[in-house]
Amino acid sequence: QIPINSAEFTIGRERSKVDYCLEGNDSISRVHVRLVVRDGKTYLIDNRAANGTYINGVKARPGEENLLKVGDIITLADEKFKYNA
Repeated sequence: QIPINSAEFTIGRERSKVDYCLEGNDSISRVHVRLVVRDGKTYLIDNRAANGTYINGVKARPGEENLLKVGDIITLADEKFKYNA
């Protein structure tokens, strides 16, 4: 489990630039995605990641906010996560 404990939360492989690090996985971009919490809702934003970001198998468009729903499967390159509010 990854607790999202701020209004903006980043995930990637460069420890000094992200809130949650997926170290050692070269398929993950340095700052792969941003999660933005606003008005009780969480949005995922792909940060133009080289290997892409998918929500329930659908590719997220870089730079666009994607509203997450409980149970969504998020795939960052070859890493999978399940979103639980």
